[in-house]
Amino acid sequence: TDVELEPKEAILFLHPDNVLTIDVLYGSSEFRVTNNDSTLAEVRHEDGTRKVTVRPKQQGNVRIFVEDLKLESGSRVYCDVSIVGPRYVELTAASNIIEEGKETQFTVNVLDERRRRFSPDQLRWMNINLQIDSDSAYVRERALNVRRVPNSYNLFDVRGELVGEYKIVAVMTDEKDEKMSSSGFELSVYPPLAVFPPSIFAASDCVTVLSVEGGPTSRSRILNKIELLTKISKPNVVEMSRSDDGHFEVTAGAVGEASIVFELRFIDTQKAIASVTVPVTIGVISSVEIAGLANRRVHVGAQLRLVPIVRINSVSASQSSCPLEYIWSTTQTQSLRLYPNIGGYAGDGTEDFQQHNIGVNATALRPGEADVTLKIRVVCKRFCLSKTEYTANARLHIVPVLAIEVPTYVGYPASTSPLLLIPPGSEYQLPSKKDAARLRFSLTSCQSTVRGIEVRENGRIVTSSERGRASVVIEDTTNELEVEMINIVVANVHALIVGQSQKTLFLPVDAESTLRIYLQDQVGREFPKGIQGLKLRYHVGNPKVLQASFNNDNSHINLKGISIGSTIVWVFLSDNSEIFDAFMVNVQTLIEPTSPVQVHVGGIVQFSLNQKINQVGQKWFSEDGHIMDIHSVSGRAVAKAEGRTDIIYKDVVQTLARAQVYRTTRLALVPSNYRVFTNVPTSPFYQSEYRMEFKAFVDERELTSFYDDRSNINNNLRFDCSAAQSEWLAVRGAIEEDRLGKQQALVCYVKTKHYYPRDGHMPREVQITASLHSKTTGEAVYSEKFKVEFVWGFQIREGENSVHLSRSHPATTVHINSNHELDVRSEDDALRRYIRTQYSDSKHVMTINITIPEYSELADTILQTRIFVYSRITNQTDTISFSYSPTAQWNPMASIPNISITNVFMIIALLFIVGLLVYSFLFSSATVSNPSSPPRSEPFVR
Repeated sequence: TDVELEPKEAILFLHPDNVLTIDVLYGSSEFRVTNNDSTLAEVRHEDGTRKVTVRPKQQGNVRIFVEDLKLESGSRVYCDVSIVGPRYVELTAASNIIEEGKETQFTVNVLDERRRRFSPDQLRWMNINLQIDSDSAYVRERALNVRRVPNSYNLFDVRGELVGEYKIVAVMTDEKDEKMSSSGFELSVYPPLAVFPPSIFAASDCVTVLSVEGGPTSRSRILNKIELLTKISKPNVVEMSRSDDGHFEVTAGAVGEASIVFELRFIDTQKAIASVTVPVTIGVISSVEIAGLANRRVHVGAQLRLVPIVRINSVSASQSSCPLEYIWSTTQTQSLRLYPNIGGYAGDGTEDFQQHNIGVNATALRPGEADVTLKIRVVCKRFCLSKTEYTANARLHIVPVLAIEVPTYVGYPASTSPLLLIPPGSEYQLPSKKDAARLRFSLTSCQSTVRGIEVRENGRIVTSSERGRASVVIEDTTNELEVEMINIVVANVHALIVGQSQKTLFLPVDAESTLRIYLQDQVGREFPKGIQGLKLRYHVGNPKVLQASFNNDNSHINLKGISIGSTIVWVFLSDNSEIFDAFMVNVQTLIEPTSPVQVHVGGIVQFSLNQKINQVGQKWFSEDGHIMDIHSVSGRAVAKAEGRTDIIYKDVVQTLARAQVYRTTRLALVPSNYRVFTNVPTSPFYQSEYRMEFKAFVDERELTSFYDDRSNINNNLRFDCSAAQSEWLAVRGAIEEDRLGKQQALVCYVKTKHYYPRDGHMPREVQITASLHSKTTGEAVYSEKFKVEFVWGFQIREGENSVHLSRSHPATTVHINSNHELDVRSEDDALRRYIRTQYSDSKHVMTINITIPEYSELADTILQTRIFVYSRITNQTDTISFSYSPTAQWNPMASIPNISITNVFMIIALLFIVGLLVYSFLFSSATVSNPSSPPRSEPFVR
């Protein structure tokens, strides 16, 4: 078999250690190896082997010949080797988006001047690394973890360490420290997709709000390229709907188990990015208990919070809003007093509150035992259970506080030693009014060793997971007589209380309230603020009603009313959701429409009160009349400029509503079935009246209401459309409602006129201007121009649809007005070769040149045929009649366009007038040039 080489050609990176191996296939084992230029490469071959090695010396092209000595044919093959340097660096990746903590693989390719790729094993001799293109050293060092794949020279594993958007480049550094970089590769690192709560345990008719956390953020460049899909395994067990704020409301149905899958996908490829499954269990209430109260020992004076734990199939229920009525009571009113957090006092001596009190406050009054009873009644809705009442009992032990008076030196009263509670696995910074550098902190204990507690030089106390006790001695290094001692107890958090939650019984819309969060140990002692390492969470049952957030050290929760309604708020430890507090928030307002009011510039809002109040004098005010002006008596307001202001109603109590005045920021044309406009009825795109639908947006929010005089919020807008080419297009604007009257659409109707421009200029695009006008002021509040492709029907110029040629007149040119290129063909095959066409996009003219050469086969024949003109876009067809006779005399008028009699008379009259003007000018010039001519006599005027 003839000899073959593998590879037959190759590129070789110029490096003394970079050796190319060529395999000799087939043939005998005796070969002669030569090359055409030994100065470029060192070529070696050992007798009896099938390997040829090539070591580069300098850049150039070398051809290596291999000849089989035993084959009679003497076949000789060769391999072309190009010894070159790198010119381009390319960087690709398996994915341009990864989850935080996950990896993707990058591939580096190096190419020469002719964009030929070096083999991956040659990259071992090239100093290649991946870098983050960023000005921040922190980002370059911490954002990504890059490592080379073992036993590979062009593959890198990249793990996302920090959430963000990064540009990665591959950098190759040569021996002269000169760098060559690839184009930047955009990589998005997004936080892991999660759903809270991660699982649902609920009874029928309960509503649980799921919050999707993680995934690409609003700053991610791919946010508009992905979508969140959901799937429910058993719709009869749960129903789910998505609210406007992005949360998901899950309503429990029949008893059973189901799952809800949340999945992120790319919109174009439908490739999944991440998914989370939320298991759902809908069951019956198996038991009820009072959180953390069973056999609890508390000190006299301790403030307590009583909240229920409902168990579904022996598992704690999720934070859900359920149709339950809570009734609390105690008979030992001398030892324990209950206070309502919502609702009112029953007044029957038993502190029984017959309202929806999900939690109540309590105070330990004196030593003794107190029994607390909780009754929960199930309000029957869609699913009625056989058991509708549940009872929980708990006994509380109230003990006196251990307090020993410590005598001090003269002049100071007796005091008790301070006690500091710190949870395990946390940190606390001791506050000090003095310079910390002057203080010395030390740790003492009555035990042989101090376990679980560490005090640092700056007064920072760190606890481990172990419980323990110790004392911290604080000394002033500048005065040895100044000394303090603090007793430290490492204790578990037993209870969580949101203080004064009764403040939120009635929270006005847009009002804010900040509540203190207290943590207690077993006996009701309070942990200090500012503990680090202890994580809290909150959950709002109805996020459409209320917003919540923690302050920096999680010692307070901030609440803000958004819209009218009621919701339950849960605050709990992240690692133990059974240590929690829950309270009801009612968001209300006296002003209609409900705050916040959003209205377009130029809109009208009719403010009123939803309760009858004696209105005397001027009551309505606008905090900023430049943004919104309001009539002081009627409450009719006009939105004048963008911005935010408060509308105030002053009576015995001042009530306000927040108004946001916005302006349209963009219009978007909704895609339609037709892609072009045309005035040719035969076109598949032709419409007797085109309908252009637009959507209006304020930033990313779509507007769906533009005019509604039946509502107390009327944007009062008018939609108008106009065309820059009004002589060809008839345009009108309209606001249309859907069948349900809930959503309005902006529509431009466009009719095309069938006559053609007189100058033959047919633009390929027409401009439609869409505008929103205020009906209140008449001004245009927003307008935007849109270009639409317009395909005109073509038009053969007048008098040129008939062509007559002869030997004396063998050529002519036909002009066709058209704004797109046309197809031209002859009915007679012999004539086709003598037809040349050319289209001028700037002049919008298609020219057809027809020339019959003197020595052609048609020069002595008589020919009558047709030339067809066809538009592929509009399906329009027209014909040009063609005739040729060798001996016919050419009639010059045959090529002149037909002129109507009226036009002829107009031309003759125009020529006559021009002649008179010329004659008059010449006569007057001759008179001025001859001064001896007698002056003209003036006529006598009577």
